[in-house]
Amino acid sequence: MSDQIPKEQRITKVIDFRPSMETLNAVVILLDKGPVEKPAGLDVSICPSLVADSTASVHCKLWAEEVGALHPGDILKVTNGLFMASNHGREFFLKSGRKGRIEKIGEFCMLFSEAPNMSRVDWVPDPSNPKGLVPNFGKGGSMPLTPK
Repeated sequence: MSDQIPKEQRITKVIDFRPSMETLNAVVILLDKGPVEKPAGLDVSICPSLVADSTASVHCKLWAEEVGALHPGDILKVTNGLFMASNHGREFFLKSGRKGRIEKIGEFCMLFSEAPNMSRVDWVPDPSNPKGLVPNFGKGGSMPLTPK
């Protein structure tokens, strides 16, 4: 059935996110927002957040107008999103990117799972694909949104 749906319209479950995925579509609920940051040299605000679907959670970076417009409990549709490494390369996060968007499609009523957190999973080389990574869930994968 999924072969009949064009790739640009397919919904990817959070548990299926893989590093460096581009143009992914997802439906998630916004669980938490961290402190708003305004990095030097940028004219926009950035807010780390935690989103989830029924399979897993993931950190998400909200940018510009998304920061003020979206609130915990909002159900979001991510279109052409990216799952990429942070500056440190150890944590991965979801963001809309230049060609993507995050839009509110509902609120409060969605089944979700906070574990595992795909941003905190230990990623290891894929034995069947030397260029790919696969999750190693042995470490758990659930940690707080902001470090203490």
